Amino acid sequence: MKKSKFRFTKSAVLTISLLLLACTAVGVTLAYIVDLPNPLKNTFNPTSVSCAVEGENPITIRNTGDVSAYIRAALVVNWQDDAGNVYWKSPVLGTDYELASGSNWTVGSDSFYYFTEPVAANSCTTAIVSKFIALTDAPTGYTLHIEVLASAVQSEPANAITDAWGITSFN
Repeated sequence: MKKSKFRFTKSAVLTISLLLLACTAVGVTLAYIVDLPNPLKNTFNPTSVSCAVEGENPITIRNTGDVSAYIRAALVVNWQDDAGNVYWKSPVLGTDYELASGSNWTVGSDSFYYFTEPVAANSCTTAIVSKFIALTDAPTGYTLHIEVLASAVQSEPANAITDAWGITSFN
C-alpha cells in the first residue's frame, strides 16, 4: 500500500494562518465586549426645533425649540361666519383689509413671510402682524379673520434653510 503524501504550499499555509488570526481577533473582540462591566451609554442629545404663534394684535412667533432657528409663516386671511364657514370670495389686501408687519420680515416669491434673522431659543420674532384692520364691511353674517401658520428650521448649518425651504437668501 502506498502512502499519500500531502504537501502544504506556502500560500496555503499563509491563507490558513490568516483565517486563524481573523477568527481569533473576532473571538477576542466579542469576549471583550461581552465582558465589559458597564455598558456604554448613548450621550447624544437630539435638538428640538419648533415654534408657536403668540398674541392677537400684534402677533409674534416664539421659537419654542432649544436651538437658534429661522422662522417662516403663511398668513391666511378670509371671511368667516360664527360656525367657521369661509365665504366664497377672499378679501383683497389693500381693498378689504390693511396689514402691517414689524421689522425683519420679508415676503418670499412663494408668498411665505420669512423672518430674516435667526431667532434664539425661547425668543420671539418682531410682530409678523402689527396692524390688521378691515377697510370694508364684511359680507352679511361674516367677519374678517387671519390665521398664521408658522414653521421653523434650525439656523445651523448654513445650508439647513436651503435644504428645508429651498431659499438661498432673503430678498
